[in-house]
Amino acid sequence: MDLFANIFVSGMNVGTYILSALVAIACGALVAVASSLKARISKSFFMTLIILPLAVQTVIVMVNGNVGAGIAVAGAFSLIRFRSVPAKAKDIVSIFVAMTAGLACASGYIGIAVIFTLIACACILLISNIRMSADKEMELRMTVP
Repeated sequence: MDLFANIFVSGMNVGTYILSALVAIACGALVAVASSLKARISKSFFMTLIILPLAVQTVIVMVNGNVGAGIAVAGAFSLIRFRSVPAKAKDIVSIFVAMTAGLACASGYIGIAVIFTLIACACILLISNIRMSADKEMELRMTVP
């Protein structure tokens, strides 16, 4: 098997989509682990690093060479990121996941939308249960006489 050969030679099907989704998650997880080794990152950012490659991979599958759709999607994603109130990375990735699922449905890929949503939600739920060193919260109480 040629390492650099395209796996989508015969077109997209459920098996190739799931394979590429799992590889995207694995690559994101590798980046997240590498980022958290020497720096303290939040669980929210850790989750974002894992799920964002999955969302981007699904978006690229949806536009599949259509320049007009690619520009429209880039504009929509940039509006979400830069026009919204600064929030936690988990909130932003949730918006990206919802937009990607909507894009898949709008493109007619209902099966991919469902599979993508199930995989993304499973990752979010699994990562939410991981304890991270940067997740420690403290409460400050002030008493005014």
